[in-house]
Amino acid sequence: MAYLVNYYSQQDPAWKKKKLGFSNLSIGTDGCAITSLAMLVKGFGYDETPATLNKKLRDLGENNGFIDALVIWGSIPLLFPKISYRNLILCRDHNAPLAQIDDSLAKGQPVLVEVDRSLSAGLQTHWVVLYGKKGDDYLMTDPWNYPPDDEETLLSPRYGFGRPPQKFITAVLWYEMQGITPPPPGDGFYVQVSASAASGLSLRAQPTTASNLLALEKTGGYLRVIEDEVSARQKIAVINQWLHVRNSQGVEGYVAAWYVNAVGGSVPDPELDPDSEPDSDPLPDSDLDPNTDTLNVYVDPRVGASGLR
Repeated sequence: MAYLVNYYSQQDPAWKKKKLGFSNLSIGTDGCAITSLAMLVKGFGYDETPATLNKKLRDLGENNGFIDALVIWGSIPLLFPKISYRNLILCRDHNAPLAQIDDSLAKGQPVLVEVDRSLSAGLQTHWVVLYGKKGDDYLMTDPWNYPPDDEETLLSPRYGFGRPPQKFITAVLWYEMQGITPPPPGDGFYVQVSASAASGLSLRAQPTTASNLLALEKTGGYLRVIEDEVSARQKIAVINQWLHVRNSQGVEGYVAAWYVNAVGGSVPDPELDPDSEPDSDPLPDSDLDPNTDTLNVYVDPRVGASGLR
């Protein structure tokens, strides 16, 4: 199976006023981690929202799913046994382990990262989901904006403020979903069939619904774009626009551009599915050595969330 990119906002009126965990804080103000986790598990095929995931973690009992407002990272596999908790690395005083992030993304496994979202003194932390790499940057789904981004968004332009990713990523959280396969080798521009095409997306012989059906592409499946990338990107999410693509079986045809999302670089091989507000400040001088070795700190999943907000 392939991870399905999806978008939630912690500020969605459907859940923004709900209490986070066992605290008096709300999902809207402090729920970036629970919203990022909801996007992660939804991308793995589980029909969850920030509200439903918040409730399920609460139902595990105090100090099992939450400690006050803090998610206990290791509780996720209790709810979703096919998802394994792998590791948490704190990197607030040294470079983030980009090579390990890249390795996971190359295997089709998204990664949650905590970022220092502001240049103000101290840490102003925020969680997002990284699902791909584009050049030296990362494709992310960010739980803050409302309405959600709903389009390809890069990490550094929003939270870097001139800093490279290894400087402003302050923690990295790994989960692993069973059945995710490594991406194929090679370059190219791909699109993913969006969740709005719940019954699949028609691959047609010509850019019209009146033409012959060549194949039905599954939700979450990846298609290689075989037309000019610049013009193709302008068509995505635009009604009555069509993209010339090739599926994993080598069949070429056209799909409705308003039912796909852009993804960057190499992508996972499609298979059947198994069972506080960001702001900006001037950039300070940094005295961190970019060649500093990363110190890996393992935090027990029972208490791993403490102090990470």
